[in-house]
Amino acid sequence: MNILKSRLHSQGCLYITSDLEPAYKGKTYPIEQLRVDGVWASVPKAIIHNGIDFYEPVKKSIMENGMDWPIMVVNCTRAELKGQKAKWGNKINDLPFWMAEDLNVKMNVVWGGSNRLWIARELGYSHIDCAMMPSFEAAHALQKTMRETHQQFYAEKDT
Repeated sequence: MNILKSRLHSQGCLYITSDLEPAYKGKTYPIEQLRVDGVWASVPKAIIHNGIDFYEPVKKSIMENGMDWPIMVVNCTRAELKGQKAKWGNKINDLPFWMAEDLNVKMNVVWGGSNRLWIARELGYSHIDCAMMPSFEAAHALQKTMRETHQQFYAEKDT
């Protein structure tokens, strides 16, 4: 098993200490190692983000320093994912199933870290550290907490 480990791998959980999202401060989310081919990336590769190079600098950082944060994954039903698609529209990828298929089937969906999943696949990892989130709302709220330590990738481009 070739795992792309986060710096929290041996800790086994993501513990929120940030004040950015007070409702989640002090909460703990388990980290599981999931197969990279068993997790659905909710957004396409972001080669450019906010007008600056994104994908390659993140990939280079992972290659040189490893992955800091685990990706955030929600284990949900297809029906729940269909609801997120209705909410977010073309901001997320086309659904990985036909609408007529069983909507009660559960699946693992990245809701914070799709680019790191793409990178793990590209670098030949079989598994990746995933913080298992209880809901899409929790994962979405905590995205800015994950980003606060990596402002170099998310800064607005100077014009």
